Amino acid sequence: MLLRQRLLRSFASLAVLGLGLAGVFKLLDLNAFRDSLDTWTTMPRELRGIVAWVVPAVEVFAAVFWFGGRPTRFAKHFVLLILSVILIAYVIQVVFGSPPQCNCFGILSRYVLFRDEAIWHLGTVATMALSVAMCPLEVADRSVRTHSRDRQLHSEPATRGFSLVEMIVVITVLAVLVSLAVPLLRSSKGAAERTINLEHLRNHALIFSQYTCDYRDAFPTPSEASPPPPYRWTLTIGDLGSIEQPYFVIRGLWPALMAELYYDSVYTHPSFSPPRFGRGLATPYEYSSVFLTDPAFWRYETRIGPTQWRATRAYEVLFPSAKVLLENRWFATIDESSMSAARAPGCTVMIHYVTSDGAASSLRSTLFLPPYRTGEGDSDGAMAGFGIPGLHTMEGVHGRDITR
Repeated sequence: MLLRQRLLRSFASLAVLGLGLAGVFKLLDLNAFRDSLDTWTTMPRELRGIVAWVVPAVEVFAAVFWFGGRPTRFAKHFVLLILSVILIAYVIQVVFGSPPQCNCFGILSRYVLFRDEAIWHLGTVATMALSVAMCPLEVADRSVRTHSRDRQLHSEPATRGFSLVEMIVVITVLAVLVSLAVPLLRSSKGAAERTINLEHLRNHALIFSQYTCDYRDAFPTPSEASPPPPYRWTLTIGDLGSIEQPYFVIRGLWPALMAELYYDSVYTHPSFSPPRFGRGLATPYEYSSVFLTDPAFWRYETRIGPTQWRATRAYEVLFPSAKVLLENRWFATIDESSMSAARAPGCTVMIHYVTSDGAASSLRSTLFLPPYRTGEGDSDGAMAGFGIPGLHTMEGVHGRDITR
């Protein structure tokens, strides 16, 4: 019986510790938490700024209150109240919430991710609340245990603790072991992440190949022909509605075209993101822009403009083993302070890519053949006015990105 009570109390303490750590992480990145609340359409906009501060502060306070030696009966009820409010708020949002109507792709992306993970969040909060509710009050009453411990301390001889020298020796040994282990762990973790990254690219190339078989050799595009001015296309995401996006934004939003038929309608499928990259509707595996246009668009002497934007066919690719289909320029710079530098002209990064024949590899951007200097141009619907290796190939699908 005593063992059972101790186990129940341990589970409750772990749940409260998780609640406190969640509050700490929210406070450390308060802007991200505030942005996530924009997807809570059942919450009045005026309250979101206040909630962004109150929720993490209350979560941290509850954990401190639980572990700080306060009367546990009241602490238990306080923690249960917090978890119950969080659980009710999640249920209301899941049942009555609707997609954001602001036509903002970033908010809509976060809403889709929230909806996909809602069941997991609900289960986690419910499990935490159940663990705290089952914590025996008689075991959790620390006032009795404190008096009993004081009597034991007065009646029993004091035991010898660690000396300062011993503590310093232990800390030094641990520091040396950690310093030796961290580089090895980083190296093995980096190798594993690169393997996963390339495997994702290979799998996507296979699905693109299946798409061309299903659609008369056509590569994925928003429409067979160029859309009318202002050269935007309507992005439809399952039952969430539609929003308009520039034509070339499909580079990072190609999952929206293919998720329903080829990824089990999971618009935030895990394979759309490399390791350590947050999930969302947009993917860092960028689709080469040349598959969205006529090859003549990528010659200086024959470029006319948006009238050359169209679907390309698999038989038009003259060098499938040297033409990039998808590439990830973010992988090598994900830990740097400015990830936007990965797309700047002249930036040198390691690019992970897969060619249109399904071969995945990595290569420094300086070893790619020079791209079309002005990228997609400055027309409405363009996304980059400078050349990016692999995405803006000279000669389009008739050209090469790498020498093989």
